[in-house]
Amino acid sequence: MTTLNSGTSSGLLTASPPLPQSRSGLRKFESRTVDRIRQCPRRDRPSEDRFVMSEDPRYPRGAPGGAGRAVEGRGMSTIDRYARTFDVLELLIGRPDGLTATEISKRLGLPLSSSHNLLQRMVTAEVVTLADDLRYSLGPRAVQLGIRIVDGLEVRAIARRHLLELARVTGDDIYLAVPFGRRVAYVDRFPGTQPVTVDIRLGQSLYLHATSVGKLFAAHDRQLRRRLFSQERPQLTSHTLTTEAELEAELARIVQQGHAISREEAIIGVVGIAVPIRDDRGALVAAIHISALSNRMDDAVEADLLAAARTAGRLIERDLGRLHDTGSVDGPAGIDSRAAG
Repeated sequence: MTTLNSGTSSGLLTASPPLPQSRSGLRKFESRTVDRIRQCPRRDRPSEDRFVMSEDPRYPRGAPGGAGRAVEGRGMSTIDRYARTFDVLELLIGRPDGLTATEISKRLGLPLSSSHNLLQRMVTAEVVTLADDLRYSLGPRAVQLGIRIVDGLEVRAIARRHLLELARVTGDDIYLAVPFGRRVAYVDRFPGTQPVTVDIRLGQSLYLHATSVGKLFAAHDRQLRRRLFSQERPQLTSHTLTTEAELEAELARIVQQGHAISREEAIIGVVGIAVPIRDDRGALVAAIHISALSNRMDDAVEADLLAAARTAGRLIERDLGRLHDTGSVDGPAGIDSRAAG
């Protein structure tokens, strides 16, 4: 089987005044520090890369009111910062009352200055929120993303047996795609039996303008639609749609037809077919993607694949609790043998 690979500081915090020893004193110090950072122009705000916390014998770690001192040196790398973001989220999940920067700093073993910088970025991104009492809690974007992830994983578990059968019957690679905030990604894959397959990484962000599932979600989700037209749209192949006029017409056609097709727009030789999966409220929560080879595609095969994908989609929707008005759903077993190669 052949596999195709898809493709400076103004002086703020430069001096380290003696830290207060009492708990209330530390809170006041923390409050003043936050206020100073907020009042400083963004270009002059200190970077956490300039500060680390050294052990101060007067204030050992773990002691009541203990803390280190901010000194110049090596700070967090970009990778460390990303990892620490998730560490902060894990801390806040179990604390609906929130935590202060000092508490977060101690639990993660981070310098207080680095914690403030990281938390400020997270507040700006609405990943965490900062209350008037200087306690940090989960922000709206984190909560929304968590809900979407749980919903996506539920769909994945329910859809699995139906998509396995769809791959068996059609012989083509089948993918399950779900939206994550402002992007779309595949979360499951079921290999077919064709001699050539396309290797697309699970979790990888998909092009909204060039993939069938990307276009499908952009056609039905205003946030994704805005992102499609606001970001760069690279010409991946000679068939890729890139102009606003082309894509506006394509999205309108997708809404009318109820499915999306990418005809060698992302990868030469590959046609992508996407059909929606909706929950009991009618919301688009996932999509089935069939990855078929263009050299065996004609109108009849395309119609058969669409019918099979829609049937699998209705089966998944039924298991999600969505009721369909008419007809029984028996599965994709009746697909024309031409679609299986």
